[in-house]
Amino acid sequence: MGTLGIILAYVDDCNALLALEDVEPFLDKFKHIAEPLGAIMNTEKTRILTSTNDSSTVQHLLASKNIHDHIIASSLHRAISNYSRKPDSNKVLQPYEVTDGLRVLGAPIGSPTFCTNFLLSTLDNAQTDANKIISGLTDIQTKLRIFSTCTVHKLTHLFASDVYNSPISTLPDKWFVWNGSLNNGFTTMINSFLEHITQTSKLPIHSHLIATISTQQGGLGLQHPLRTAIPSAILSTKRCLQFATEGIWLSNNKPLVNLPPAISSLYSDWETSSLTQLVVFRKYLPDFASLCVSETSSDTDASPNNQFIYNTSVKRCRHHIKLHASEAIREILRYEANQNPSLELETRLDGVLDVRTSLALQTMSRQHLANRIKNENFQVAIKCKLRLPL
Repeated sequence: MGTLGIILAYVDDCNALLALEDVEPFLDKFKHIAEPLGAIMNTEKTRILTSTNDSSTVQHLLASKNIHDHIIASSLHRAISNYSRKPDSNKVLQPYEVTDGLRVLGAPIGSPTFCTNFLLSTLDNAQTDANKIISGLTDIQTKLRIFSTCTVHKLTHLFASDVYNSPISTLPDKWFVWNGSLNNGFTTMINSFLEHITQTSKLPIHSHLIATISTQQGGLGLQHPLRTAIPSAILSTKRCLQFATEGIWLSNNKPLVNLPPAISSLYSDWETSSLTQLVVFRKYLPDFASLCVSETSSDTDASPNNQFIYNTSVKRCRHHIKLHASEAIREILRYEANQNPSLELETRLDGVLDVRTSLALQTMSRQHLANRIKNENFQVAIKCKLRLPL
């Protein structure tokens, strides 16, 4: 209808940001072109989000005195009736207009209430999965590996959403002390799992800290939003800015793919925009620039901020962020050691955080039988790693 939409797709997951008057003709055209090719829309999964304030846009337009609004309302109602349906209590499909939020590639988009409830619900599901691992398997090493690589790792994509969904006023001054809606539940899930495999009634603080240090720095590598949520948000925005400005890299023998203005323009005013994502980015940008930018960078004319955004690889950033976060945990561990001399942690910290023990417990290929540790041996090893009584 002459408006400019944004169409994004990944395999079979398609998202369209459209003007209201474009929704019906777009879906009709999609059905017309796609179905002969075998791409059939599932109307029980297709959702049309019209607002994020729990009020119906269709009803709002119908209440207008403008005849054009009534035309749009009728078109939008037909689109919802034809393409977005949900079974009622009698399993009869009914039109379903979404007015709070939805999930896009696994991340919540919508009102703060919707996003928070989504995050907590996903965490509850993860806790259920962790309980199934505990009850369904007997090998302790296998339990920890699956918990680490599946249960915990599959939640890390939500950390940035937790940051974006929180009020700006709650952002901490230090990026490695995030305290969002996921934190308490994440701590409970990790601690209860480790308490099970170590047969400990209550996991001490120092054991939890060691477990959340990366394996490259001598921990168990169980990511926690406390130290990784803000870096996740910052690196995500960094990539968006780089893609919007320079285009998307596909391979060395292909030119960069420039994004359409409808997308790239969203980031053109990133230095002044009031969008939460960009406010968060600007707040922590100097910290991450000083942390990740090489002092020997060849681009001496560019500011550290611009070097961080455009000239520093995400891999390098992640490496230095992990180093800094691990050192922050080490400082807390040293404090704990001073407060509790009976732990004998201060003199043994380097040995406890020996990366070789982390690799043996967490990362070595289990295809080789020699890398599989018997339960009684693994339990002793993990207790030594976490400084728990034998």
